[in-house]
Amino acid sequence: MLEFINKNRKIFLGLIILLAVFLIFFRLDRADMQTDDAINSFRAIGYLDFMDANTQTTPVDWFETIPWWSKLSFHDAPPLVFILQFLTFKLFGISTFAARLPFALAGLGSVILLYFVIKKLYNANIALLGSFILSILTYHIWASRVGYLEAVALFFILLTIYLFLLALNNPKYFILFGVSLGFTILTKYTTFFIIPVFFIYLFVVNKRLLINKYFIAAILLAALMFSPVIFYNFKVFQARGHFDLQFSRLLRQDISQDWPKFNDGQTDYAVNLIRVWDLREMVSLPLVILLVVCLIMIIYDSVLSWRNKKNFLLLLLLLFFTLEFSIIGTAVRFLSVIAPWVAMILALGIISGYDLFIKGTNYQNLKTSGLILILILIFGFELFFNINTNLVIKPFGERGKYYSVNRLANGGFNQLAEYLEANTDIASYSKTVINSRRDLVYSVSSLNGKDVYIFDPNLNWFSAKWYFSRWTVYHHILFTSATDLVASGVINEDNWFSFFGKLGVRNLYYLKGENDLLFTNHDLASPDQVSSANLAILFSRAGADTVSITNLAGDQAFEVYKLKLN
Repeated sequence: MLEFINKNRKIFLGLIILLAVFLIFFRLDRADMQTDDAINSFRAIGYLDFMDANTQTTPVDWFETIPWWSKLSFHDAPPLVFILQFLTFKLFGISTFAARLPFALAGLGSVILLYFVIKKLYNANIALLGSFILSILTYHIWASRVGYLEAVALFFILLTIYLFLLALNNPKYFILFGVSLGFTILTKYTTFFIIPVFFIYLFVVNKRLLINKYFIAAILLAALMFSPVIFYNFKVFQARGHFDLQFSRLLRQDISQDWPKFNDGQTDYAVNLIRVWDLREMVSLPLVILLVVCLIMIIYDSVLSWRNKKNFLLLLLLLFFTLEFSIIGTAVRFLSVIAPWVAMILALGIISGYDLFIKGTNYQNLKTSGLILILILIFGFELFFNINTNLVIKPFGERGKYYSVNRLANGGFNQLAEYLEANTDIASYSKTVINSRRDLVYSVSSLNGKDVYIFDPNLNWFSAKWYFSRWTVYHHILFTSATDLVASGVINEDNWFSFFGKLGVRNLYYLKGENDLLFTNHDLASPDQVSSANLAILFSRAGADTVSITNLAGDQAFEVYKLKLN
């Protein structure tokens, strides 16, 4: 069998890539933008670090004119991923699919890169198995289909490791390694865990490379690439007395003025340590059990062969990954960079277990057949778990058992966006150039002849930023929540229609959510829910036309009320 695989290795790798393409790109825009992916994409449209939130201010809020240095980074993350998304929007237009495209491409690239990393560390057969496992791993596909920074960060982590391995034999590759390392730390600060890995590995394996001119140049090059972020933090400290959000939280600086909701309590490091490797929410239970067995196999094999240090790099990566995330936190999105290490552990553990306990023993063929059958069942179920989590419209079975509890939902925001872009004139408005806070101010005097869109105040905050607020910020089309409009003091619930009618508004829309998947607050008795229902009644009594929007599952998502005023 191994001989057959060796002869057809390129074909197998091609099939693995095709499988990854299908799992990552099929129905890439199925789920709504509903968490940090929404607010990150919202900012990437104009490469504008603006949250439109009083509790999370940015340089756009701090200064009358946006300073030039504020473009060097963002207040909560380095700039590279925002730049990539900005370019994607320029090339392909603004859509949910375009927003997720950089992460999908990065996820696919990681499957390919993992093959070359493992092949360099071990051999091609282990590399094929590891790449295959990553291509069906629910966690990796999930991370590749949502707009979190981690998918791009992971791609550069693997690229950096691969170039590092090449440089061990040819130090000239350290220059490319340095460039890749620079890009890595410009994606997300959580990638810093790989830096001590390289230094310790060289110290143990080949000390001379630590003083090699190419390695030194590589580190200086990476630092130079990161220097704009350092300068950005210097300017933020000058202006606000603290660094950016992530560094200030790490250093326990006072950020109550600018980011009050991020005042942290005590961190339970012991709990985090356990959660780092608790993958039950993101992969199937049989795979978790196999992972534990394989990790034991690797540790056992590493002890037996400690002199040749064949697993040393992997163990270092696991160690510093675990230490870092035990300190900074174990949010599901943070830990998604664990995916290639999971795949590598599984591949190595399976091969190590075979070599130690099956190869060359009695009944080898029978034991091999049994192992293959077990792996087919485990990987088959993981593939089902993956598809049930990421691709299907309606998942089968019990949540957490047959699909991930973190499955991304399609509530109907994407379908509402399609309706509005096809049936209103919002897509015809040109993009606004934003250079100062004045460019973000919306004047009610400019509403004459335009449509106004009021949306349900109970809708997911992140989704509202992507699907509604971006039109107001970047195109000056008024989308506002009913609660915010009343709170502004310019209107009360008794004069909705006369107020906008006098301003010359053409059509007044109310976008009311009708599906629990859309809401932040599910309590029907809450004040916002009551006012939402009452506003719908006002529109109906005024003779508004109504259109029902359904989500992909065919369930009602929104009721769109349209009242002609002028």
